[in-house]
Amino acid sequence: MLCSLLLSVLFTASSAVPVASSGPRADPLEKLAVWTARFRRSRHDLDLEEIGELEAVLGDLRIWTANGSAPRLALYEGLLDLMEAGLAPPGREPGFETFTPVFEQGREALARQFEEPDGGHLARHLAGVLRRSASEERRVAVLRLLAGRRDPPALAALLSAGRAPQARVRLEALRALSGWPDPSVHLFFLERLEHAELSFAAIRDHFETTRADLGPLALDRLRGVTGRLLVSEDWRGAIRGTQLVPLLPAELAVPLLIESLSVWRQRATTGRSSRRVESDILRELSRRSGRTLGREPKRWRAWWKAVRAGSIQLAQEADVPDELSRAVFFGLPVETDRVLFVLDRSKSMGSPFGTGGHQRFEEAIEQLAAFLEQSGPETRFNVVLFGDRGIRWRSHLVQATESNRRAVEGWLRAKRPDGATRLFEGLRAGLELARDGSPDPDEIEVDTVVLLCDGATAEGSRWVRPWLTRWNDSVQLVFHGVLIGTQGDGTLRALADATGGHFLRVQ
Repeated sequence: MLCSLLLSVLFTASSAVPVASSGPRADPLEKLAVWTARFRRSRHDLDLEEIGELEAVLGDLRIWTANGSAPRLALYEGLLDLMEAGLAPPGREPGFETFTPVFEQGREALARQFEEPDGGHLARHLAGVLRRSASEERRVAVLRLLAGRRDPPALAALLSAGRAPQARVRLEALRALSGWPDPSVHLFFLERLEHAELSFAAIRDHFETTRADLGPLALDRLRGVTGRLLVSEDWRGAIRGTQLVPLLPAELAVPLLIESLSVWRQRATTGRSSRRVESDILRELSRRSGRTLGREPKRWRAWWKAVRAGSIQLAQEADVPDELSRAVFFGLPVETDRVLFVLDRSKSMGSPFGTGGHQRFEEAIEQLAAFLEQSGPETRFNVVLFGDRGIRWRSHLVQATESNRRAVEGWLRAKRPDGATRLFEGLRAGLELARDGSPDPDEIEVDTVVLLCDGATAEGSRWVRPWLTRWNDSVQLVFHGVLIGTQGDGTLRALADATGGHFLRVQ
């Protein structure tokens, strides 16, 4: 346990300052205050002795509390001080965990107070902190402590925090409230959805968790927002709509799906459609119907008319053969017309591929060429190679015309496998990520990223979940992953699983 804590703490001060206790006569709260104050001043990497000292202080505090000696309010505030000190500064590096082991130690200690006979006393105190505290960090600490709980004394304060001016506070309040089956919470999330507020994932998860609890008025309002999103001019808005529409009953969902399919098919005639949006709409219609009726809205309207007349039954969430014609990369299906390929060119990609007598890198080039030919000239694409750094082929997407296919193939064949496996540097180059790993939605043209790698990455997979949680709401990317061999580290699968993409291992 101690080693894992030590490896997890990522503070950046160059030297460690010893954190000593205040002496044998100090009570546990005084010791905790001294430890917290010195840690707050130095913010250094902890060694095993210092971690052990903190655990000893918290152990003494637990015994003291069990004996009924600790004043409750002072205990609450002392542990909140520790949590606040343990908050890492946001945005330090891509995928950085905001909540450190020091924070988690404080949270675990304070959460145990909910188990006391009057656990509601703590909930009421925390609600007061949310209402009164001017410190953003203090409120974030409280909200993280309340996440996933359903303490009625805190509800009003949580709803108020969800409308706070600080984006970080609002986001933590959304996460704390998500899944709470209360009419006032449903109303709050509908308002956030209508105002395109912050974490769409938390909003979607709330309604997914509580849909059986939604009444007619909430469902109708959710239907209205979903319908507007499905026909949004922005494909990202439409993708959000496709993620909400499965939450609606068929009588509300199917008409929205058919009409939005009609809108997107019409846009296709002027070059403003999105293959990914159309595919998601068709997949949901097929799931509802148990049928594959193609892309023409009139066929779906005829089917729905028959359902309403009672001559055809709805499917029971059936799995339907996929009728969509899709290009494949190493056999992996990719439904998009705006795609970025991020390909490994590390030294190991020079290893033989199968028994064909050519390299893994050469096989990747051939697979890419075949995909682009299958996909057709209406598909726009770009390619990034990563080794020690990311190298982008073009500064923007280009159409998969014959001339562009020949150009990218020539560019790739002029390269040679070399260097490390810095996958994130490939993403940084391809998506033009800022130094802190943040994307600019206005600058990202793609809706799909296809990753190819043949081994463990230099960064590991630890960054994936926090990076997606923090940033993918704004860009709505789908990641597909192809791993050559068996030596991966879970990065490609994690990216695919979290975004609804496909993962394929090629031996």
